[in-house]
Amino acid sequence: MPYATIDDVFKRYKPIRTVVGSEDLQVASVDVSSIFINDAASLVDAYLAHKYTVPLTLVPSYITQVTADLAIFNILVEKLPSSPDFFKPRYDRAMATLASIMSGTIIVASAISNTVGDMEAWSTTMGYHAVFSPVLPPDDQTVDIDRVNADESARVGDLGAGGVTS
Repeated sequence: MPYATIDDVFKRYKPIRTVVGSEDLQVASVDVSSIFINDAASLVDAYLAHKYTVPLTLVPSYITQVTADLAIFNILVEKLPSSPDFFKPRYDRAMATLASIMSGTIIVASAISNTVGDMEAWSTTMGYHAVFSPVLPPDDQTVDIDRVNADESARVGDLGAGGVTS
């Protein structure tokens, strides 16, 4: 699901309709959808990725607002002779919202967190499913040598050459 659509852009700032498709400024509707909204969504993802798995599958309305405001700002900056002062507060609010999400002040409740909190354990095997299981016969259980080698390689930098501490 996209973070914003062209309708979200038009609804949040109605005068943008006069910029889109006008003879003077030459912004096509398809450009708004394929370039400006995608650029804004990429920036949103860059901020969200510090805390959440992106892209989001359930998009809160404030993410849609931020994405639409960033897309509108980028259209105005690119197509007008000077940066629009009247829209700068909306751009600042969008960037402040993203910064608050990244710092954890604002939480995206519908998103999947990719960070570990203070009370959570972290392991190199998070998300890894071992082959050892009480339901498998012992003859079918083997060591995953690729995983062992990958873990050893990851430790070499911390422990010194060959995994031995000095």
